Amino acid sequence: PEVADLATLDGRAGVFRCVAASCRELEAAPTAAEFRDGIHIVAVPEKATSVLGLPLTAAFRSTFVVAAESSSIIASPSLHDRLGLICDGGSTICHNAPGATALRIKNAGGDWSKWRLYEERSNWTVIDARGVVVQYHAQG
Repeated sequence: PEVADLATLDGRAGVFRCVAASCRELEAAPTAAEFRDGIHIVAVPEKATSVLGLPLTAAFRSTFVVAAESSSIIASPSLHDRLGLICDGGSTICHNAPGATALRIKNAGGDWSKWRLYEERSNWTVIDARGVVVQYHAQG
């Protein structure tokens, strides 16, 4: 089977096509909805064949992040401080971590909350003059 037929984007086949008859390069034309903010996966299974008709020796898998805002913690893992994390007068944590699947929160010096599913906003009691630490989990 040809690589273009078997390559997937986020588990969906039929997104890629050969750039030329030799099929040495693939291209994709996903819709904007398919490239939403978050983690995306391109994969080619081991049963695909090369341009010479030889089977691949291993499956291929690569991940990448799409983030419309440069302040996304998942897209910029070296980002350790972010203004605006505490919002709504100190009663809410406003997250910006497209691709994250879970999170936990603590006030600096306090205990971690339990892990919870990622949400855009979390109700949280902020203690004056203390920072808030949020840890995100993303897998891809």
